[in-house]
Amino acid sequence: MKKLCIIFALTLFSLPSFSAVILKIKDKKALIDLEGTNAHKGDQFEALNLYGKVKGILEIKKVKKGKAIGILRKGTMGVSWILEPKSEYVESSESKPPLQNNYVASATVPREPESREVQKSSSHSIGFLVGPDLNFVRLSAGTSIFGVSWRGSSFIDFAFNSNLSIRLSLGYKALVIEGRDCNRIIQCKLFIHYPGSSALLKVKLIKYSKVDLWLGAGGSLLWPMPDRNRTMGLNNKSFTGFHGALKAALGTDIILQNIQIPVQIDFNWINPVVMSSQFQSRAKKLKPFYIGLQLGVSFAF
Repeated sequence: MKKLCIIFALTLFSLPSFSAVILKIKDKKALIDLEGTNAHKGDQFEALNLYGKVKGILEIKKVKKGKAIGILRKGTMGVSWILEPKSEYVESSESKPPLQNNYVASATVPREPESREVQKSSSHSIGFLVGPDLNFVRLSAGTSIFGVSWRGSSFIDFAFNSNLSIRLSLGYKALVIEGRDCNRIIQCKLFIHYPGSSALLKVKLIKYSKVDLWLGAGGSLLWPMPDRNRTMGLNNKSFTGFHGALKAALGTDIILQNIQIPVQIDFNWINPVVMSSQFQSRAKKLKPFYIGLQLGVSFAF
């Protein structure tokens, strides 16, 4: 009998001690049954799921009569999950085995690059654009003449939010038009230097990977400086004051780390009635129209 008691006592003391257990959960707070586990305010415990894998870290905020209140600091937790004191290995090592640290890694690592991309795409930027223009003038129902010229400008984009921005530009355009049968006009050539500025409101339509597709609308104010030898018979009053222009554009911004590659196609109507006086040539109204293709580079700030 004495031997039996000794064996029972040794068996009892050899059994593993019970760990703390999560009883209830509300938001990020947990009611913990310490079950004899020594715990103090500020201690950290690992939360092990039913398969024994570490899924979260809790910090003790209050201890009273064998119970404790813990706050979830990392990962997740569940009712009836076991709590064990956080080991020194977990505190000092950032290379925890994937089975124990997979929740934290999956919750934090993928989100960093994504948030940086959103920040870049919605930030302000400054840059320049250059490209050719195809210019048109319709003289009558059956007569139109055209020409090709170049344009360049510097711009700054101000973003109101991730989908709406405004592009302010300052630059130069040359309006070049030549023809043969121009309704009996002796000088069938038009060459106007156009320094000026424009504003374009951009609305993002599609965002795919690192490419933003947008649609824009706005206007320009151009200062006419005609070539004296190529005025197509227009009188001097046609070149007084600013010439207005309405603008519509379709473009894309390609985001490459620290820089962006803007590309845009725009459609421009120079000298509409609502913005300035019309060109006049022998009682015929001339409203130049041009299509431009521009490519450039910009830097976010």
